[in-house]
Amino acid sequence: MNDQNERPGRATPIAASGSEHADGHAAPGCASRAPGLHLIGDLHGCRTGAARMTDAGALEAFCRQAVADAGLTIVGSLFHSFGAGQGVTGAVVLAESHLAIHTWPEDALVTLDVYVCNYRGDSSARAEALFGALQQAFAPTDARVHRVGRR
Repeated sequence: MNDQNERPGRATPIAASGSEHADGHAAPGCASRAPGLHLIGDLHGCRTGAARMTDAGALEAFCRQAVADAGLTIVGSLFHSFGAGQGVTGAVVLAESHLAIHTWPEDALVTLDVYVCNYRGDSSARAEALFGALQQAFAPTDARVHRVGRR
């Protein structure tokens, strides 16, 4: 898909410090010190509509919009349905890292994985916003969330 949040290929170069390339990634041989946040969640008892749990196209569109609303940059996405009425697995690749989502409608379960890292700035608040929007949309009765700081 092509929209204003996608950046085909490489980002426009910016001035790099001694330990990073213009694209924000570490230069070879330099220690990684990119601020990062990894949010991992198991959402049990999800009370959302069937389309978000079983329709790959609907879930992809929803996730892409949530990513855009959080101010993150979409590079690409791929979503797969396991058949009519079955779950969906999907990923949105971000310039900042990724969103992965898996649904099990038969168990009212969704697992989420949002990870961001960036040498140019801390995207943690954007990751929290994205994760929060997804969690709210699935309306779980029980959410188990792990926050891992990556430094």
